[in-house]
Amino acid sequence: RYTVVTKGPLTGAIACSNSGGFFGAELKFAGWDMIIFEGRAEKPVYLYVEDDQAELRDASELWGKSVWETEEWIKTKHQDPLIRVSSIGRAGENQVLFSCIVNDLHRAAGRSGVGAVMGSKHLKAVAVRGTKGVKVKDLKRFLEATNAAKQVLATNPVTSQGLPKYGT
Repeated sequence: RYTVVTKGPLTGAIACSNSGGFFGAELKFAGWDMIIFEGRAEKPVYLYVEDDQAELRDASELWGKSVWETEEWIKTKHQDPLIRVSSIGRAGENQVLFSCIVNDLHRAAGRSGVGAVMGSKHLKAVAVRGTKGVKVKDLKRFLEATNAAKQVLATNPVTSQGLPKYGT
């Protein structure tokens, strides 16, 4: 699960949203628990994270493009189809207050306008590639806990039937 928590550009209020998909896991595989962005870039940028290395790169060519075009461009540029990308589209760039951050092409973190926060920072995207994996101290106990949690979700009428049928 990928959660965005950030300070809003206009009111200073906290903006928070989340989405599913693989971005959060990839960030952890790269060895990161979170990334905090402070300030504003002078021109459009994207953050490229590959394991222990993180670098802001020029995104001028991406500004004005959709999240789908952005993700494809980044994967092609880095010649790696396994890179995970979270990005904003034109609404985020223009700081539309209900704009989203999209990862894995179809997973949107949209509550509280977090896309507008990225746009206010000139941050077009975050691209992550992690190859380090995650070490688990006691794999057997971890899998037991995971299976128990899955069972709770499978037997709850909201998570087993309602959300799949009607969404959030």
